[in-house]
Parts: sequence; structure tokens; C-alpha cells
Amino acid sequence: MKINSLTLLLLVLLTCFPAFAQDNFPEPTPTPTPTESAASAKPANSQSGGTFSRLGIFSAEINLGVFSPKGDLRQSGLFENAFSLGFNGGLTPPKLRQLQIDFGVDVAFEGLTGRRDIPVAPGLGLRVNDAQTFPYAGARLYLTPRKSKVLVSVGGGGALGTYNEYISTGDYGPNLDCTVCESRWGTGGYAMGQIRYRFENGLGIGLTTKYYSIRTSGFGFSNVLGRRSSDQWLGVMFTFSFN
Repeated sequence: MKINSLTLLLLVLLTCFPAFAQDNFPEPTPTPTPTESAASAKPANSQSGGTFSRLGIFSAEINLGVFSPKGDLRQSGLFENAFSLGFNGGLTPPKLRQLQIDFGVDVAFEGLTGRRDIPVAPGLGLRVNDAQTFPYAGARLYLTPRKSKVLVSVGGGGALGTYNEYISTGDYGPNLDCTVCESRWGTGGYAMGQIRYRFENGLGIGLTTKYYSIRTSGFGFSNVLGRRSSDQWLGVMFTFSFN
């Protein structure tokens, strides 16, 4: 009887021990795997980083408008208002959100008043066209926060200026050699100001003003313009931006 009672007591204790251990020592919380940790942290990191990457933000602009000659060009009477087309690329450094590095080109078409034809046969001539090209590089400063819908910015930098006459056989044809065509070029700078409205999808529309001051030299265009001249152009353009 003593052995049977002891055996019975041991069986009862062994049966109750798992329940006791479970109540007093709860299971540890499973440790998330590195993949799960990275997945859960990814939304927070992307949210805190905003839209700026390590290399910054690249944006592009297309400008359509009119350039008006100033300075020696206006006094010479050789130049007039010209239709312009421009392309601008911008890079915003990740730690300087109010600053943007700009580079691009503006082209003004048919700015010379002395449009003329080169006769090749009785009653037939080839039209002499012209273009003023201004490659530039500089920077702009945003006066409003970059997260605003309305963006106001000012800036400036260095620029080149070239004036070229040429003969084209058509919209898609090659240019012909022109022995009477003239050209000039020089260096200088530009200043700009812009106001732009940005939509939720990153597209934007606005108005840009730009002022070029170029010191050029070359042919005098019918000996009216000096060998060297101080040329200014003032442009007003509609801007279409893409982020």
C-alpha cells in the first residue's frame, strides 16, 4: 500500500507540473527575421526621406516665348523680337533643398530684321534663316518652400551667345553651304526669375523671365553692327515643368 500510494502521488505531481510551468513561464515572443524587420522599416524610411534621393532630384523644363533685343542690338536696328524655345535641366542637392543647379539652352529664331533671299534663278531664291543660341549653366534659389504648390525662384550664371545665318532646303533637309551668311559669338551671363504652380503629379506650369548680357564679336551683319558689341536679350516665356 505504501508503494502504491507513493506511485500515485508521483503521477499526480507529474500531471500538474506542465500546467504550472505554462502559467508561470510564458512562451517568449518570436524574434522577427531580418527580412521582416527590413520590410517593416521600409515604409518609415521612405516616408522620412521624402522624395529626395541620395543624388538629389532631377527636373526638366520646356520654355516657349519671345526674346526682345536690347543694348547695341536694339540701336543697330538689325534685330527684332524673336520666337524662342528653351530646355532646362535642374538638379537639387539632397541637403540643399532650396538650391537648384541649372543647365540648358535657349534658341531664338528669325531675330534678324534683314531677312533676305539668295537668287538662284529668275524669280527663284533660297531663303536665308537665322538663329540665336544661348547655352548656359548656373543656379537658382527658391524663395518659397519646395513643398509649396506655388514656387518662386531667382538665379543666374554664365552663358554663351551665337548668331548664325544659314540656308535650309526644308524642315527635314540638310543645310546648304552659304558663302554670304554671317555669324557672331561671345560670352557673358544671364539672370532669371520664375513663378510656377506645381500639381500633385509633379507637372507644373508657370512664367519665366530671363535676361542675357553677351559680349560678342564677328561679322558686322552688313557692316551695321560693330566688330564687337554688347548685346542684351530679354525673354518672357511660358514654362512647363516635369519632376
